[in-house]
Amino acid sequence: MRVLGIDLAAHEKSTGAILIDPIGASRWRASELPTRPTDDALVEAARTVEVVGVDSPLGWPTAFVEAVAAHGSLRPWPGGVDRSTLTHRDTDRAIRQHGIRAALSVSADKLGSVAMRCALLQVRCCTTACLLLRT
Repeated sequence: MRVLGIDLAAHEKSTGAILIDPIGASRWRASELPTRPTDDALVEAARTVEVVGVDSPLGWPTAFVEAVAAHGSLRPWPGGVDRSTLTHRDTDRAIRQHGIRAALSVSADKLGSVAMRCALLQVRCCTTACLLLRT
């Protein structure tokens, strides 16, 4: 099973990628992509592997999406003073409750740019059979 690992950043120059190939029963060999990890190079590499792992948000909190849709339709902005459901995913809030440092906001931080780039790559990489979990 060949694997592509991507540490996705908002810009190509800060993105990292590695190909991992099995070379034995429990041994693996890591190698760099033949070119820098541009969007085209990542899509091409994804087509040559069985598994792709991406360190990136795969979308936005549902409440944020609904709020933006409401705003775009000139409906009242949903929610109240606590905007945590708009700025952080369920996972982010759960780890915060355990005393772990808060994650970057996927909707209201620089990480939002990474999520937007990942959304574009998802369209290019996935077919209709591709299922994405966005929580």
